[in-house]
Amino acid sequence: MAWQNKQNRLLFLFEYTTVRYVGTQNKKIGLLYRIFQLTIMGYLIGWVFLKNKGYQVKDDTLESSVVTKVKGVARVNTTDSNLWGPEDYVFPNQGETFLSIATNFIETPNQKLGNCSENPEVLNNTCSKDEDCTVGEAVRAGNGIKTGICLETHNGTCEIYGWCPTEIHRDPDPATIVREAENFTLYIRNFIRFSQFNFSASNVPKENRSLYLKNCLYDETVCPYCPIFRLGDIVNKTGNKFEEMALKGGSIGVLIEWLCDLDADSDCRPHYSFVRLGKLSEKIGFDFSCVISKLDDVVGAELGSAVVGQQFEEQRAEHTALWGTCAQCGSAGGVENVVMLSIAINCLLRFARYFTAAGQRRRTFYKVFGIHLEIMVFGMARKFSIIPTIVNIASALTLMAAGSYICDIMLLYVMKKRSVYTESKLERMTTYVTEACLLEMLLCCVL
Repeated sequence: MAWQNKQNRLLFLFEYTTVRYVGTQNKKIGLLYRIFQLTIMGYLIGWVFLKNKGYQVKDDTLESSVVTKVKGVARVNTTDSNLWGPEDYVFPNQGETFLSIATNFIETPNQKLGNCSENPEVLNNTCSKDEDCTVGEAVRAGNGIKTGICLETHNGTCEIYGWCPTEIHRDPDPATIVREAENFTLYIRNFIRFSQFNFSASNVPKENRSLYLKNCLYDETVCPYCPIFRLGDIVNKTGNKFEEMALKGGSIGVLIEWLCDLDADSDCRPHYSFVRLGKLSEKIGFDFSCVISKLDDVVGAELGSAVVGQQFEEQRAEHTALWGTCAQCGSAGGVENVVMLSIAINCLLRFARYFTAAGQRRRTFYKVFGIHLEIMVFGMARKFSIIPTIVNIASALTLMAAGSYICDIMLLYVMKKRSVYTESKLERMTTYVTEACLLEMLLCCVL
């Protein structure tokens, strides 16, 4: 008897319970349920699968390599050359993800080492007697080393030993704009890799590569995948005019976006866009030229540091005459902000070309304004995966089950004939049956 009762208690392991379904001919509830099902199906197919491609897994960890090359020549009016090539106007050397192309310059020709007056616009360089000029002291933000002599005939400035005459300070001249730079071409070679899918690609087609590159030039509609860009077109795409930017320089971001669907072999091509970085208003642009022409050397070795900003503030009161020449700087947010803004633009460069004349070392010094290009690559790849597909389908089926519960609640608690539906849906046990079941359970436990 005990063995039989124990066997009966284990029978529940082999039992299966199913839900009892009750059909009803209620048009309102039936229509509500079908609308709910169609909504869930539309959401799954339209939004999850077609719009967001929920059947795919994505990889946005893009590994990228960029090689650049600039081509073009320009006639210039300088003392050492009348023709510039890429080796003359591209900084730094070609092949980097960022580069600056010279579009204007200020030339200080025929400098030689010797003694001369420091530029009177350099800070902390005024004097009234020789004792104000400490021998051997380098002029901070200046052009040389003090010799200990005060040159009262030169606006009371200290004499220095350095490259003389000192650098010319003036606003850039539209007459010296390198106008041929508008037709310079920039070639961008981009290699990318999505490590999760072990997929690699390039923005240059493999077939007929040489012939393609010789005949293509980027155009948003005619040739959107050509990796050769005209500099003037790049500037125009940012909403700026070339001559305006070429005068004082500017910074442009070249954005390369890769959106790859690896389930379609041909759908992995770059999309190019261009944006002006640190775009300045006309007023701030003038402030930049004004301040940088006076203070570009001040930030020399301490570019952008808080110490420099503090020094500017401390010396502002002592040099009201200097700031007066930059009256437009008034409410530009302080000198520190203007200088930091100019640093972010990266459109001011300096270099010198050395030569020997009459047995003496000489040089031609250039302050160059140019268009800085920053190439930024980003993107994402997608590929079919069974796991997200199953997860999204299961989520949709769960929502459909929720629709059944909503319709049950409407039938049992909202509709007019809810009592009839309740009796058909629910099976209630009588008191006698309940007590008999409880007694049987107690006997089984005792035995």
